[in-house]
Amino acid sequence: MARRDASRVGAAGLPRGALKKGVCSVGVQRQYTGTAGRVENSQVGVFLAYVSPLGRAMIDRRLYLPETTWCQQPDRLTAAGVPDQVEFATKPALARQMIAAALNANVPVGWVTGDEVYGADPGLRADLEQRGIGYVLAVGCDRRVHVNDGRTLVRVDEIADRIPTSEWQLHSCGPGAKGPRDYLWAWVTTATGSGEHRWLLIRRNWSTGELAFYLCWAPRPVPLHTLVTVAGSRWSIEELFQTGKGQVGLDHYQVRGWTGWHRFITLAMLALAVLTILAAQQPDSDPEIIALTVAEIRRLLNAFVLALPLPPAHTLHWSIWRRTSQARARRSTTSAQTGEVTLEYQPSPSPNRRMPCWHPGRQGRGHPSPPSALVVLPRPCRRQVRGSSPFGRARSKEPDLRKCGSGSLLVRPLWTCGCSVAARPTSIPCVLLGPGRFGRVRSGPAGTGLMITESIAVGESTAAALSQAPGVRGIDDLQRALGALNAFIVGALRREITERRTARLTGTDMSAWQATLGPYLTRMLETGRYPTIARLVIDGAHLNAEETFHHNLITILDGITSHPHT
Repeated sequence: MARRDASRVGAAGLPRGALKKGVCSVGVQRQYTGTAGRVENSQVGVFLAYVSPLGRAMIDRRLYLPETTWCQQPDRLTAAGVPDQVEFATKPALARQMIAAALNANVPVGWVTGDEVYGADPGLRADLEQRGIGYVLAVGCDRRVHVNDGRTLVRVDEIADRIPTSEWQLHSCGPGAKGPRDYLWAWVTTATGSGEHRWLLIRRNWSTGELAFYLCWAPRPVPLHTLVTVAGSRWSIEELFQTGKGQVGLDHYQVRGWTGWHRFITLAMLALAVLTILAAQQPDSDPEIIALTVAEIRRLLNAFVLALPLPPAHTLHWSIWRRTSQARARRSTTSAQTGEVTLEYQPSPSPNRRMPCWHPGRQGRGHPSPPSALVVLPRPCRRQVRGSSPFGRARSKEPDLRKCGSGSLLVRPLWTCGCSVAARPTSIPCVLLGPGRFGRVRSGPAGTGLMITESIAVGESTAAALSQAPGVRGIDDLQRALGALNAFIVGALRREITERRTARLTGTDMSAWQATLGPYLTRMLETGRYPTIARLVIDGAHLNAEETFHHNLITILDGITSHPHT
């Protein structure tokens, strides 16, 4: 069989419920479900999960049928399509069936863990001991165990109260979302005969004092850290259910019958297993980028297989950008545990997440790395960094430099240049007028933030030219003129983009649109209720996009330069 260590763990019978409204879905009734944390009208399934150093996946499932409301009502079972040989079984009994099936199929497993529902079942513990499989099963605080070589029967919470402070050991039961999950642990021998390896494992939260208890057995002696690792593997199973719901829609089914439920759950488990295997095969040798995760592989499959075709380099650019950002976030989490917070510059992706920027003309040029702007702030100043990007978008009142303490820097975003700088509380106005150089500089994998010098040069030329106009008599007028000019350019480009996108999505060009709606618009204009629009459509010149842009730009510039402001 398997090695007797904590590298391969089977999570025994994890019940998960799906909330329901009606009474026709198989197995539904008002019962407690961990999904809602209370008694609700729901279905409850029992799942068997497998955890190893390379990944985790669900390998079996059973649907729980309540005894009174379902198993004792044959007509209801027949209507839901439940096979005749299915009988009532408790949740621990369903877990025993799945574990037996997995072991009979030679699944390599060394340990089994589960919550209090399964720790309280003596049959499950006996089956595991008979097969030589170690277990770490949670029990309630009122559980009684034998100590002193079986001479004393005492509650587990009373044992915890008698353990001296020096006997508690600090161990991590695995990595968590916010770092290592450190708890205080203690263990007491509960063996009643020679050669037995039984323990009561007690976990205490070092900050709140909350206690948890586990009954443990192993075919041979093991250290405390092994039991702690097995007990902590249940956190991985909880994360597995969240991944299954978010990535493969484990709970997004709308079926009522026995066969439909098993088919959907089986397909979802298979999809998650495929993603897990693919993720386990990815190398993790580059410290600057994390390996492909289950979520990232699912995105790539959707982009390459299910979605509209895009250039492969486009999708891979975004995949590398996301994983690089996640690697930087992991390093930042480690730094946050010290006395300083280290922030590194990383360009944000395009605001349009559905249609990220893609520039075929830049393919193969080799984008240089973005500027590495590094700012170190003392811990009390962390609240001044806001927003989704590392330097954040300042959404509240700018903090006063005098309130930051000695050595602190004020982080000021200069969004018009595409980067953030640590500077005095005044920003440099930049105007970007070249093709593709208006508004915010594109960032993320499809662009870079290295056009600051070019932006300032273009902005200086534009501002200098407008400052000589008769209608611009001061810095305030110059700012308004630059704002009006930029607003026109951005609006014209957005209008052109919208028209092209509409034509692409609908498959209708200008000629087809005119042929479809032309007769109706002609009848409306002939009514005489819209005389001005009629003159524009009938008598006005029909210019193309380039001519329209040129004509309107001249009109804007004439308005700025010819009419002094009063």
